[in-house]
Amino acid sequence: MPYTASYFGLSTADLNYLRQQAVKFVLGRHWIEAEIFPYILRYTGVSVLLDPALSATVAATGLYFREGNRYEDLWIEHSDSTGCNLRRRAIVRDLLQLWVPYIQLSDIATALTDQKNGVTGRLDRMKKVIIAGMVVAARSHLRRKITREGWSQGISFEWVDLVSRAPKKWCNGVARFTLLRWAVNQDDDTWLTLRGTRRNHLCGYCLQLGDTFPGGFYDTALCEHCIHTHGITPVQHCPFGVQLANST
Repeated sequence: MPYTASYFGLSTADLNYLRQQAVKFVLGRHWIEAEIFPYILRYTGVSVLLDPALSATVAATGLYFREGNRYEDLWIEHSDSTGCNLRRRAIVRDLLQLWVPYIQLSDIATALTDQKNGVTGRLDRMKKVIIAGMVVAARSHLRRKITREGWSQGISFEWVDLVSRAPKKWCNGVARFTLLRWAVNQDDDTWLTLRGTRRNHLCGYCLQLGDTFPGGFYDTALCEHCIHTHGITPVQHCPFGVQLANST
């Protein structure tokens, strides 16, 4: 984020526009909220997408401190705070408030007290606190979204959470993004809509009609009764399931 934006400030509308454009560029259509999208990608391990709001916050806060403004003046008025750049302080305060729905402002304030490595140390600590808090919020948001919008018999949140903690060698970014799309019912592939009763095959155990494919659509179909009776789970019985579970 250039310091010109830090100097003049960025309004909420400007940041929202930048976030919306980033989502449009990556997804093509809007199926994840823009303010949480970069941190869902971080949580699932798909990739690291820069958040313009985070860049703006770090840049503006860094400029505030490098101008010689005091930490105390950022939060409260002092009798000797006449030397504080009030416009710069207002810009930083507005940007910090953006994170309040997801992160407590007191946590950010505590991070900014770190003076071990000067301004750089303060900014690094604040950035880590914001990212960690937003990733936690992204996880909770994604759980609710999958429960509300996902397939009733499809990929559960537990699958997504398991893969998010697995090494990249077991599941690369493309596969993780595909899993994310499946989990929230956003398949772009036409053949993936052929689920449920539209694609009944003989169950591999009882030879009755089954519409569940825990091993993938190229593997044997199973009915819900046999899945329950034999205790079949994706992790224990599907290809690479055991290796995936042991790698976390």
